[in-house]
Amino acid sequence: MAKRKTGWTEKKIARYYKEGRGQGELASYKPWLRVHDVPSKGEPIDLKGGRPPVYTTYFPI
Repeated sequence: MAKRKTGWTEKKIARYYKEGRGQGELASYKPWLRVHDVPSKGEPIDLKGGRPPVYTTYFPI
């Protein structure tokens, strides 16, 4: 079940515009979309590559 309703309505667009989203310059700029405004697909991202795994071997003394 979705946490949030998705989709754009006239009411939602008017509210974003009233909040000042997508307006301003430099430090006073408010982005139109934030991370929580867009739903996730629920799939983790597995980045391939990078450092190889480190294997540790313990020898008894």
